[in-house]
Amino acid sequence: MPYVFIYVSLYPDHIMKRITCFTLAIFALSSISCNQSEDTSIQISFNPSSASVDAGTEYELPFMVSTDGTSWKKYDYNSHRYEIQLSSSNEDIIALTDTGYVYARTPGYASVTAVLNDSKAKFSFLVNDAGYNLDFDYKKALTKGMIYSNENILSNNTAMQNFDILKNGDIIVGGSKGAAVYYQRMAPNQQADLPMTMWYSGHCTNFAVEENNGEVYIWASNFASKTTTDASYNCEQIVSRVKFVPGSSLKPEDCTDHYYVGPNNGTTTFAAVDMEHNLLAIYNNNQIKIYDINEAKDSPVKEFQLSEILRGGEAGSPISKDERVNLKIKAHDLTSIAMKGKFSVDWVKLNGYNSFGEQRAMQGMCIYKDKIYIVSGSSNPDVSVSILNFNGKIEKLCQQFSFEDNVQDLIDAGMAQDGRFEPEGIKIRYGKLYLGFIWGVKGISPTDWRSSIIKYN
Repeated sequence: MPYVFIYVSLYPDHIMKRITCFTLAIFALSSISCNQSEDTSIQISFNPSSASVDAGTEYELPFMVSTDGTSWKKYDYNSHRYEIQLSSSNEDIIALTDTGYVYARTPGYASVTAVLNDSKAKFSFLVNDAGYNLDFDYKKALTKGMIYSNENILSNNTAMQNFDILKNGDIIVGGSKGAAVYYQRMAPNQQADLPMTMWYSGHCTNFAVEENNGEVYIWASNFASKTTTDASYNCEQIVSRVKFVPGSSLKPEDCTDHYYVGPNNGTTTFAAVDMEHNLLAIYNNNQIKIYDINEAKDSPVKEFQLSEILRGGEAGSPISKDERVNLKIKAHDLTSIAMKGKFSVDWVKLNGYNSFGEQRAMQGMCIYKDKIYIVSGSSNPDVSVSILNFNGKIEKLCQQFSFEDNVQDLIDAGMAQDGRFEPEGIKIRYGKLYLGFIWGVKGISPTDWRSSIIKYN
C-alpha cells in the first residue's frame, strides 16, 4: 500500500497564495511547482504591437503570454502573476503607470518595452496632436466611483491644505500647524506615513511634486515670516525644491535647492508643477510667472539678500525664542531666463462669491499643458474653478461643481459630517482632475480633521 503525505495549513487561503507552494507528495508521483512566475519558459508579447493615439488619452497595453512560443493568451497586468519590467523610450511622450495603462502626453514617436525572463516585446506609439482641451462634466452628481480617497487622517491632527498625486496613485498631502508644515505620503483610503516637517516655511497654500529617478521632490514655499497678529507664517520669499524624506525635520537653511523670482512685497509665494509637459508656474508679488522647468533648474545660481524674517518661539520648534534674521541664500535666478507666460491676478474676480454672498478664498492652483487652474471656495460646501491661458485670458470663470450641491449626499458618502466641506487643492494628472477637501467629524471640538479627494475623468 503506498504512503500518502498530507500537509495541513493553518493559514487562510489568501495567505497561502503568497507562500511558496508545498508539494503534496504521493508515492510514485513527481512534484509540480505552482509558482509560475519562476517558470523561465514564460514569454511575453503584444498583440497588436503598435497604435496611433491622441495626446491626452490613455491606452491599455495588450499583453500576451505563452509557455511554448506558439500558443498565446491575453494577460491581465494587474494580476501581478508575473514580474514584467516596463520602460518607455521617451517619458515626455508616453508615460508609464502601475496599472498596465500608458498615458500619451505630447505628440511624437515612442515605444514601450516589456521584459519577462529572457523574452522582450516592444509596443510602438504614434502620438497625434489632437489639439485637445481638457474639459470635465462639472454638473456630474456625486458617485461612489468619484471618491478617490476618503477619511484620511494626518499627523498631529493637521488639516490638509494641499496635495498631489504620484504616478503609482499614492498621495502627498501637506498641511500647516503652528510654525510647521507637515508633508506626508499615503495610499488612497489609508492613513498617512511619518511626516517630513518643514519649519518656518509658510502656509502651504500650494505645492507640487516631482518624481525623478525614484525619488520624490516637493516644490514648496519657503523662508516665511511670522505675523505679529496671529503668529501664523506667511509672506514666503522663496520656492525650494526639497527631497521628500519621511521623518526628517528641516529649517529653511537646511534646504539647498532654491528658486528666486523677485521680491514678494508682503504677499505669498508658491509653485505649481506639470512634469508631463515640463512646466513650472510660480505665484509671487500678485503675478503668475511660467517657465520651462528644465531651464529653471539649469538657470544660474546667485546670492540673494532676503527681507527680514521673524520666526521661532513656539513650543517644540527648533528655535526656542523669537528671532529676527536677515539671511543671504544662494538660489537659481529665474529673472535671468525667458518666461513662457506672465500675468497679474485679480483674485476678487477669479474667486467670486458663494451663494451666501461671501467672497470665496483661493484654495489651490495647478498648471497643466497650456492652462492655469484656480480652485476657490469656503467652508460652506461651495467650490468653483477658473481657467486661464498663459497670457492671463480667462477661459472659464467660477465654474461651479454640482456634486456638492446636496450636503446630505456628502454626508451619506461619509464626508462633511459637520456640514463643512472646504476645498483644499486642485491637481490635473494624466488627464484626470483631482479636488481635495477637508471636513470635521460631527460633535467633536476642537475639530477632528479628515480629508477627502474627488476625481473627475
